[in-house]
Amino acid sequence: MNHKDLLQRRLEFYTEIKNKVESYLGRSALALTSYKKAYFSEVKKLTPKASSQESFFKALKHHDVLLFGDFHSEPQSVRSLLRVCRKLTANNVALGLECVHFNQQHLLEKYMSGDISEADFIQQTNWNKNWDFPFEFVKPIFHWASLNKVPIYGINKTDKNLAIRDKKIAQNIKVIQTMNPNRLLIVQIGDYHLAKKHLPIEIKKVASKLRLLTVFQSPDDLYFKLLNQKKNPPDFIQFNQNQWAVMAVLPWVKWQNYLLWLESSGAFDLNDEDVDMTDHIARCVLFLADTLKIPTETSEISVSSLIEIDLKSEFKSLDIKIKNKIHKDLDDGVSFFVPEKQTGYLESYSLNHICKISAEYFLYKNNIYKKTIWDSKKYFLQLIWTEMLTYFFTKIINPKRKASTVFDMRTFLMSENFSDHGKDVLSIALGQKLKEMNGSNQLNSKPIKNKKLVRQNLKSYSSAARLLGGIMGEKIFWAYTHQRLKFPEAQKFLFQDLENKLFHIRYYELIEIIDSWPTLAKSKFDQF
Repeated sequence: MNHKDLLQRRLEFYTEIKNKVESYLGRSALALTSYKKAYFSEVKKLTPKASSQESFFKALKHHDVLLFGDFHSEPQSVRSLLRVCRKLTANNVALGLECVHFNQQHLLEKYMSGDISEADFIQQTNWNKNWDFPFEFVKPIFHWASLNKVPIYGINKTDKNLAIRDKKIAQNIKVIQTMNPNRLLIVQIGDYHLAKKHLPIEIKKVASKLRLLTVFQSPDDLYFKLLNQKKNPPDFIQFNQNQWAVMAVLPWVKWQNYLLWLESSGAFDLNDEDVDMTDHIARCVLFLADTLKIPTETSEISVSSLIEIDLKSEFKSLDIKIKNKIHKDLDDGVSFFVPEKQTGYLESYSLNHICKISAEYFLYKNNIYKKTIWDSKKYFLQLIWTEMLTYFFTKIINPKRKASTVFDMRTFLMSENFSDHGKDVLSIALGQKLKEMNGSNQLNSKPIKNKKLVRQNLKSYSSAARLLGGIMGEKIFWAYTHQRLKFPEAQKFLFQDLENKLFHIRYYELIEIIDSWPTLAKSKFDQF
């Protein structure tokens, strides 16, 4: 697909999802129109300049307050903030969070000190009413602050008038910064607050000497503006000395996650015909089909929620070996597609789970994923190949997805605080990489008699295949974006017959080509 066609397809994909979100929001009395208009107007006028992590952190040293934008329904927003935090010296940082109210500081301190449980904190702060977005999204921030003894504060105020709320939040920021004069105050707050005439100007009114650095979180218009100029948006963009953007989330990804949250949160009185997971799966499958120029039928898509179905009767007709594999997946909390039933099963209404089902359905319809791979040790190479393709297809939908690297595997393996299962997984994965480097086509398949150990090994082999598939999928994606693999011609290379008795020989032949392609980053933690 040429650049113009790709841009158009991505824009259509994004517009379709955003329009669906806005059709839901149109039913509520949200007084955001003029407030958002000021934000969009400002961002459109800014002149972007590609920059780097190094330049960003260098600029950060000359500021007192970092206003870091957040898209509340997008977990990646928190991960972006965490990556910034981890690269700073913890004893020089303080955190301010919009998700907690300023007058709830005593509850926050009790939670951070362990005096009240997470459940009590959620209940006593009236989280589901005051914030509404899942606590799990921001929990990593609390965990990082606790581990590193970073002071953390609530900054929010209850007021339907956003301008008044900005004034009150600005006053709270002044108080917190005064309490921590030698620390960089990092404030996580919704992106729309970051327009100069919103929160920044209110902070300047009450604390004119504070040096503010504003970071927008992946503005939609900016992404398409850069893509229209045939520029692949970098992770960091600088507008001027005090305004930056982190392009960590793609526009359609954050709106898709917002859509999923709206449909699953119960915030709207939606009919059954409004909420249908098959629509989400079909949309992703069609996006794959159009992007890769591989026509794929979507009318047969069937999706069931693991929360709603009777598992015992649902899988009654399947072979016991397949049922054992399904129960293992259930224990691991993953979503999966069962070729034998031609049905996808969603464990969670999240984009990653939907992308996984979409990719596996795409493989099924293109005659690759024909049978459940129930023995992950015996069919280890087939499982790696399947995981590689699944990862690659999900990365077509979400190019910002990241996989661990070989460097990460070695680092994790040397970690003292790593589980036995984790070490088992990494040992298997690194052992396989050594075989691939040596061009070996023989797997160690000594029989193991202990049934408990066999089950553990099968789980470890499944996890190792997922890890290796991600590493290879990153390389495939590089080849695709750099025109080394062109579709639909690349089907001959990628769509191998997994049931062929000589597949293992073909695997090692192809892996030499795949391993010759570069890995874009030393570690996934270096990427935003």
